[in-house]
Amino acid sequence: MINTKTKTLEYWLGERLKKSGEISQSARLRNKIDSWFIEKGFKPSHRAYSRYFSEYYNITTAQVIFVNEIDYFDDSLLGSNSWVVVHGYLMPYNALYDFGVMWEIRFKTYTDVDNSTERQLIDTLELLIENGIAYEL
Repeated sequence: MINTKTKTLEYWLGERLKKSGEISQSARLRNKIDSWFIEKGFKPSHRAYSRYFSEYYNITTAQVIFVNEIDYFDDSLLGSNSWVVVHGYLMPYNALYDFGVMWEIRFKTYTDVDNSTERQLIDTLELLIENGIAYEL
């Protein structure tokens, strides 16, 4: 391929960094979550092909936390180290599950996108916010 001014210009225009107004929402969310966990003594670890949105490790307590962003109940996330982000709030998924079941917003059976609604999730989130268990990012 012959290198010309036009080809060089096209290449470097494609390689330039985005302006501050062009930052993606997921990058903003990840930065907010990172700062929240770093304040608590955790170290972020973002793997390229992880099934989680973010992962955090606390070396002193040997604790691992996995964070996902959800729009519906997903009981595959049940576990003591699974946290979720719902509409800008961070919370343990087990708390979301327990409040949903105990206040009868959702059923105790396995729940995923096919048998839960965003309304059920928001109603449960409001309970968690009222009780101080959901943390605003």
